[in-house]
Amino acid sequence: MVKAAEKAAGIIGSRFVGVDFIVTDGSVSLEESGGIINELNTTPGLHHHYDPEREEFPGPALKALQALLKLSD
Repeated sequence: MVKAAEKAAGIIGSRFVGVDFIVTDGSVSLEESGGIINELNTTPGLHHHYDPEREEFPGPALKALQALLKLSD
């Protein structure tokens, strides 16, 4: 599914995009699962992926910023 997400991001010309999939089995390729890309979000809601009650800083946001800015861990 990573390749499908990368291709979709390339089509719309974005380096930072949230890709929503609908699949029956997330452990196989998009084609094998008969799934689809449902939506592309150029302003993905990283706040949906962490619980501020349990995490001081959202892990997904940190990883995304590091990747975008090409920073090391």
